Amino acid sequence: MSWARLLFSFSGRFNRARYWGLSLLLAATLIAVTVAADRLDMTPVWAAAGIVTIVVLAAGLAIGVKRLHDRDKSGWWILIFYVTPLLLDGIAEWIEGWPVGVLRLANLAISVWALIELGIRRGTRGPNRFGDDPLGERSAGAPTTAG
Repeated sequence: MSWARLLFSFSGRFNRARYWGLSLLLAATLIAVTVAADRLDMTPVWAAAGIVTIVVLAAGLAIGVKRLHDRDKSGWWILIFYVTPLLLDGIAEWIEGWPVGVLRLANLAISVWALIELGIRRGTRGPNRFGDDPLGERSAGAPTTAG
């Protein structure tokens, strides 16, 4: 599988190990680019950092969608797991009083749910509507091709 397909395709399935490995690689890339841009503090470097950030975010979306596919869930769940916490946090910055605590608590709950769903729970055993099991396992009762 090519790197472009691995990082930017929204089809197929990723097991937990591949999800965590690529997520850590993307996080390390963002940290390295941010540190380099901050130390050099030049407009072209910040522009390049912005482009790299957009590429990393696109890859992160694709990786998350493939992990959801492994859990036999639609990729549209990524909006709840990635976008909703950002929206709740943004709203909490603009308001005051007790609703801020409620928004922060909702943000935490969704983030923990996403961590469990994407990073901890095992994918569907055997093939599902999004493809073959990335661990190569067959579900019980699946026909075999042994001869």
